Amino acid sequence: MKVHCIGPQGSNGYLATTIIIKDLEDAEIVTCHDYSEIFEKIISPDTVAVLPIKNKISGDITRITNVIGKSGSEGFTIIDDITIPVIHCLISKSEDLSFCSKIYLHDQARIQCSDFLESINLMEQIEVASTSAAVAKASKEKDACAIGTIEASEKYVMNILSVNIGNDKENWTKFVLIKSNSINEITKTNNVPQPLLDLRQEIDEIDQILLQKIKERYDAVKRVGEFKKNNGIQILDLDREKSQFEKLTKFAIEMDINPDLVHDIWRRMIDESYKVEG
Repeated sequence: MKVHCIGPQGSNGYLATTIIIKDLEDAEIVTCHDYSEIFEKIISPDTVAVLPIKNKISGDITRITNVIGKSGSEGFTIIDDITIPVIHCLISKSEDLSFCSKIYLHDQARIQCSDFLESINLMEQIEVASTSAAVAKASKEKDACAIGTIEASEKYVMNILSVNIGNDKENWTKFVLIKSNSINEITKTNNVPQPLLDLRQEIDEIDQILLQKIKERYDAVKRVGEFKKNNGIQILDLDREKSQFEKLTKFAIEMDINPDLVHDIWRRMIDESYKVEG
């Protein structure tokens, strides 16, 4: 089965697709240049697509929802959906934004990062088909930057100049897996019941949120480390550790969570925090 999505590896669409198709048999991801190309291709048998339909900041993506909403044989059926956190990053080959004269970006990134873009309003803005395409374009020019994902920066070996530059730091986008109404139902692997698949999907989404929060915590820890270093404050703070230990134990008991589990996770995070601060 071919699963069409916008953007090559490194785009939010590609990331959402890899997650949402994990229980589909023989799924092959096919990247497309734009939405019209996707709608043309999924009228064929044995093809589906993953498309964004709503963002926390910009709302409904009407050019997609209007097409999906058609009824009858021309319409489409939503098979599954997923909501993923969106972390926009400023990415460039250069290590200094002052060397950049232009920025490549997707139109949704332009809307969702409008506050940041306003702060660099002297820069030329060039819209492209996806966040990954934006990074790909910028990777070929020394005086360019792009708004893209962390995955895209790694793929094209580029510098992240700023992380999470969106207007809303807890931004998200909802994607749907759709098929043409003329296509037969797709089969889940191992005959896993749909309610169980739904519950697993819920857990997957929570895991993504947890990872995002851990990243935010590490960023805050780095700032703490810099403050301590600049003000001659020692890294190790046993009184703070004891206070946090007691507080987390209390919270764990109130929320009916095994305190030992919380202690193990917290201890590992504290150890990593000292490494980051140091």
